[in-house]
Amino acid sequence: MVCECTGEGRSVAITATGTSMLPFIRPGDIVTIAPQAGYSRGDIVLALVGAGHDVVLHAVISHDGNTYTLMGTANLKLTEAAVGADIAGAVVTIERDGRAISTLTPAWCMAMSLWLRLRPLRRPILKIMRIVGLISLIGPISLISTIGLLLC
Repeated sequence: MVCECTGEGRSVAITATGTSMLPFIRPGDIVTIAPQAGYSRGDIVLALVGAGHDVVLHAVISHDGNTYTLMGTANLKLTEAAVGADIAGAVVTIERDGRAISTLTPAWCMAMSLWLRLRPLRRPILKIMRIVGLISLIGPISLISTIGLLLC
């Protein structure tokens, strides 16, 4: 149904499940998916992947023509491949606790870009965040800004 709606050019809101997109998307967040002409590194897309056509909401980490490599932002190694026709659209807003977070702002794009570069450090950072309860207290932009300041 999502693919049908986005195929007609309409946006669709769905509830996120799973933790593979922490700290950017949390279970229970409502994400709005909108069709796009193409997708870039850092875009979070809803796609059908694998022989079983599993549905994933993961970030584009690279692309070659119409083939996209996807990865959850909490993952270190696991990637999936999807062709453009198997991508329903990109996340344009995330609704959490009654507020909307746009994925189209420069701050969001910078946060995602920095996080993708921190691949080897993702697990320890997320573990520390869980221990001190930061995942529920701050958003990804605040987190990445803090990490960026610490690394500079």
